Amino acid sequence: PGAPPLENGVYDLNSTMLVGFGVSADRGRFVYNWLNDKVELKWPKKGDAAIAKAIRARIDKIVGSSGSVINTNEIANSTWHSLGGAVMDVVCDLEGRVKNQKGLYVLDGALIPGATCACNPSLTIAAIVERALDRIVANDIGTII
Repeated sequence: PGAPPLENGVYDLNSTMLVGFGVSADRGRFVYNWLNDKVELKWPKKGDAAIAKAIRARIDKIVGSSGSVINTNEIANSTWHSLGGAVMDVVCDLEGRVKNQKGLYVLDGALIPGATCACNPSLTIAAIVERALDRIVANDIGTII
């Protein structure tokens, strides 16, 4: 509860940034809309409310009564590293080959189920894709692609 650490659009030198990560129990889902013959992503609007409340309580405890907090999600909502959608061993095999769709591959964060322990998943994605490409090049070039 003090003045925000922004003055004339510049951060105060005595400010710091805290990022709260959590894994929400709510998940988005794809639903077929027969009225317009399209698949639509349905994401619960309040899906992250419980985890956001817990994160805010922890940040308020860290900051204490003498500090102030700007919740950047109140200014511009963001999402961090969404994963899943074409998960390994469900939609794809371990090399990203989409099951029953010869020649179709998924080689990105969609392969990873759930979360990567609230860490930036870029290196995990890179490692999984590199491993998959080694096997795809060795086994699929000339036979499937």
